[in-house]
Amino acid sequence: MKKRILSLLLVLLLLLPAIPAMPTEAAELPEGTANLDFSFTSIDGESVSTKSNGKPKLIVFFMPGCSRCKYTLQDFSSSSWLANGEADVCAIDFRGYTQEEIREFQETNCPEGLIQFVADDTGNATFAVYDYLHADGNTSGTIATPVVAMVDVNNNLRYVVSGRTVYASEIEADYLPNLKGGNSGDEGNTPGGDEGNTPGGDEGSTPDDGNKPGDGSDDTISGNKPGEGNTPGGDEGNKPGEGNTPGGDEGNTPGGDENNTPGENKPSGNVQAASTSAAAEEVKAPEIPSTSSVGTVKTSVAGAYLATNVNGSIVATAEADIAKNYGLADNEKVYGKFSDFSAKKSPLAKAAMDAAVAEQKAVAGPMLNIEFGKMSAGKYTQLPSDGAAIRIVLGIPKNFKQADKTYAVICVRAGGAYTVLKDLDNDANTVTFDTTGGAGVYAVIKY
Repeated sequence: MKKRILSLLLVLLLLLPAIPAMPTEAAELPEGTANLDFSFTSIDGESVSTKSNGKPKLIVFFMPGCSRCKYTLQDFSSSSWLANGEADVCAIDFRGYTQEEIREFQETNCPEGLIQFVADDTGNATFAVYDYLHADGNTSGTIATPVVAMVDVNNNLRYVVSGRTVYASEIEADYLPNLKGGNSGDEGNTPGGDEGNTPGGDEGSTPDDGNKPGDGSDDTISGNKPGEGNTPGGDEGNKPGEGNTPGGDEGNTPGGDENNTPGENKPSGNVQAASTSAAAEEVKAPEIPSTSSVGTVKTSVAGAYLATNVNGSIVATAEADIAKNYGLADNEKVYGKFSDFSAKKSPLAKAAMDAAVAEQKAVAGPMLNIEFGKMSAGKYTQLPSDGAAIRIVLGIPKNFKQADKTYAVICVRAGGAYTVLKDLDNDANTVTFDTTGGAGVYAVIKY
C-alpha cells in the first residue's frame, strides 16, 4: 500500500509543472478606468484604433493556431449584435504572423467581413496585450489566449477576459448593456450568471438548459465550438471530446474545476473544464525583457527591451533625473520601449529615414523604434518629445562595425522631421546619444 501511495505522489509531482495557469475572469474594472490608446493598420489598409468611437468596442488579441481564439471570433463574427452595429470588434495578432496568414484565417473563420483584422510584426501589439493585462492587474508574464478587452461608449476600459472561449451570447446578455451605459448583468453578480444558479444562468436549470453534458443541443463546455455535439472538454489535437470524459480534466467531474461538481464556482463566468491542453495556447515566452545591458552596464529604466538588431540597448540617464525633469509624481515610473523597426509596417517613416540618410551621405545600419513614457497603476502614458535630454547607449552589431568610420544616430519623428544625434563616446563598440521623451524611429549610421 505504501509503495502505491508513494508512486501516486511521484506521478502527481511530475504532473504539477504541466498544469496551466487558470484563465482570468471578467471582474469589472474600477469606474472611469481609462482605455489604452494603440493604433494599427488592418490587413485591408484601414486604420484600427483601440479607442471606442461612440459605441462599445471589443479588442481580441489572438493567435491563428489557438482554438479558443477561433471559436470566439467565429461566434462574434456571426452574431446579431455585430451585424446590427451595436459594437465594433477588432482582432489583433500579436505573434508576428503575415498578412496572408491572417487573411486566410479571416476568410476561413469570419467570412462576414464585420471584424477588422490586424497582422502586426512591429512588436506594438505585444506591448498592447501586456498593457491591457497589466491594466487588469495581471503581471504574471503569461498570456493565455484569447485576451478580450471590452471598452464602453465613453472609452473606459471595463473588462479584460483571457484564456477561455468568449461566446457572443454572453457578450449580448452580460456585457453589452453595461458597455452601452446600463447596469452589468444581474445586480451584485459577476457577469455571466444569475446568483446561485448552475452554469447557463437559467434559474433552477442544470448546465445548458437541462441538457446532459455533451448532447450537443447547446454550447459545449471548455472551448469547443458551440453546438458541435461534442462531449465537453475536447483537448487540442484530439477531435473535440475524443476519448475524454466530460470536463476534459483527468479525474474531474463535469465542470472541470478540480474537485468541484458541475457549476460549483461562479456561474457561467468561469471556464469550466479548462483542460491541460490550455498550456498549448499560453504564451510564456516571449515575456517582455524588462531590462537590458550593453557590456556590463545595465539600463537605468524599466521597460520593454525587444530590440534584437543592436548589441544591447540601455538608458544611461538616472531614472530619478528623468522623473524629476519630466515632472513625474511619486506613483509614476519612467518606462522605455525598444523594438526593431519594420519598414513594411511604417513605409512613410522608412522613406523619411532613407531621405535623411541620403542627405547625410551616410550608410544606415540597424533601425529601432524607441519610445519613452510613464507607468502608473498599469497605465502607460507617453512623455512629451520636447523635454529634457535622455541619454541612450546602443551596442553596435559586429556586422556594422568599421574602424575608420564616424558613427551617429538619426531620429525621425512624426511628420517626417529628423535630427542627427552625434555619438558622444569614443568606444568603437557603442554609440551614445541624447534624445527626449515620446516616440521616434532611430537609425545608427556611419560615414
